[in-house]
Amino acid sequence: MKRSLPCLALTVLLTACSGYAWHRPGVTAQQFAADQDACSRSADAYVRHLAALAFSGRVEFGSADQSWLETRGEQHYRQCMQACGYELRRDERRS
Repeated sequence: MKRSLPCLALTVLLTACSGYAWHRPGVTAQQFAADQDACSRSADAYVRHLAALAFSGRVEFGSADQSWLETRGEQHYRQCMQACGYELRRDERRS
């Protein structure tokens, strides 16, 4: 699962380029970067945990392939950012 972190970084980049951006009133650029980093690390750890369970044979996930794991990581990242008080909104400057 060493590919998970680069995939999550790509997700963050694609979100930034898609016309959507994370918003939280009053957040500094430094705090935003720290929150993004923490959520990326958390999502990576979550994907590694799921992969260990899926491929250990202790839990059957069915289609626990790379894309399934990446999707779970992306969802975890979004939930983490939302838990930090961010909202993903269309960035009018990029529309």
